[in-house]
Amino acid sequence: MQDSSAPSSQGRLPAPKPAFFLRTSSAVTCLRFFVFEAASESLAPATEPMDLLASGHADGSIHFWNLRDRRPVARVDAHDAQAHGVLALDVLSSSCVLSHGRDGVLRAWRLSAAPAAAPTQEGPWQQADAGSGS
Repeated sequence: MQDSSAPSSQGRLPAPKPAFFLRTSSAVTCLRFFVFEAASESLAPATEPMDLLASGHADGSIHFWNLRDRRPVARVDAHDAQAHGVLALDVLSSSCVLSHGRDGVLRAWRLSAAPAAAPTQEGPWQQADAGSGS
């Protein structure tokens, strides 16, 4: 029996085994890892930081995954599914994620202190027309 970590006859290592699967009904188009830290708006202590993964999907949705327990904590319909979904995700702050869809819209999503609550939309901002000069 051959050791699976040993190089193959062509000098390549085998692909690593996945840590976990993103089980969704739509193809994943982009990913962004970040640490979520809820800002406390009261005298109560802020929640503990949480390692999250934001995944953009072809159906226009964004899923937020808790990396510690490997479960989804929130989902939002962010962009038009007819335009083939989410192109890119970026992190603006520890509680705000920016999404850009193939529909030409840029949106910011603020996560609340309770990660299971749906993120609230801060945008949208329409993509500027390249020919308008603005």
